[in-house]
Amino acid sequence: GIGYSWGGETFQGVVPFYFRKKTPPGSFKVVDNCYWNNMGDSPACLDKDIADVQVFHFTVCQKPWYCMPGEDVCLEAQKFWWHIRNGIEVDLNVHQTPMCTSKYDYVPISFKEQVPSLYKGVQHGCQALEKGCARF
Repeated sequence: GIGYSWGGETFQGVVPFYFRKKTPPGSFKVVDNCYWNNMGDSPACLDKDIADVQVFHFTVCQKPWYCMPGEDVCLEAQKFWWHIRNGIEVDLNVHQTPMCTSKYDYVPISFKEQVPSLYKGVQHGCQALEKGCARF
């Protein structure tokens, strides 16, 4: 089935359901997961240049903003994410933040319109928010 595991009720489940159950056969193209939705867990993708990856899915590899550097392809993807982030900081003419390596030591990009409280739940989990986690 589709939708009975982690992410099944989210984009990760809805999109596969749509393309596997609702569209006519042959109306879509299966793409190479080394370049699209690379999660850093496939041995077949280990020799690929990280710069050629179109979408890296930080799930097996930890999110760069969790400040928990991985190994191998995960570390390369995290470094590349920080490289892109530093480019945004250059464009914004703000201080370039070095890659964080200590758990939950992330510093958001500093810009004039920033609202730091928006990042609290992302950085430390929804339990750190005043109202706690959303209940569905």
